[in-house]
Amino acid sequence: MTLTIRPAGIPDFPDLTDLLMVSAQSRQAADPDLWRLAPFAWEKTFATIKAAMEAEKPLFRQQWLLVEAGGALVRPA
Repeated sequence: MTLTIRPAGIPDFPDLTDLLMVSAQSRQAADPDLWRLAPFAWEKTFATIKAAMEAEKPLFRQQWLLVEAGGALVRPA
């Protein structure tokens, strides 16, 4: 199976948010006292990514990279 890395685009934001939430939920399951998820964590994460990536003058330059295998997203790079 070939892995490819590519920049995330606006249409990827929901899937990127899903992947980040899976990672966060895994950490929370391992240690719920250390890794608490805020209410509406998915919505807040999505809004933050969207705002940062679409800003005309962001506070700092960002680029999210995604790993794909067989055309399916696997994880953020």
